[in-house]
Amino acid sequence: MSDSLPRVFEFGPFTLDTGQHVLRREQEPIPLTPKTFDMLVLLVTSRGRMLPKEELMRTLWPDSFVEESNLTQQISFQHSGIRSLEFT
Repeated sequence: MSDSLPRVFEFGPFTLDTGQHVLRREQEPIPLTPKTFDMLVLLVTSRGRMLPKEELMRTLWPDSFVEESNLTQQISFQHSGIRSLEFT
């Protein structure tokens, strides 16, 4: 998704490593689809800023036409996946 240098972000028990393309919770990798990982990186790097739906879709699916439901599905995957880990 991005040509920028690898970065590591920490939030709560999670570590997001863009170089290794992995999200970990307390050192345990969390399986994410590539698109869900890309969305998480976009959201984390844009923290504090509201991202319009059009910007999300344009950034996540450049040069492609996709339905809004794809964005909704990715948000759902991300939310349910991370939320389910908060209480384990």
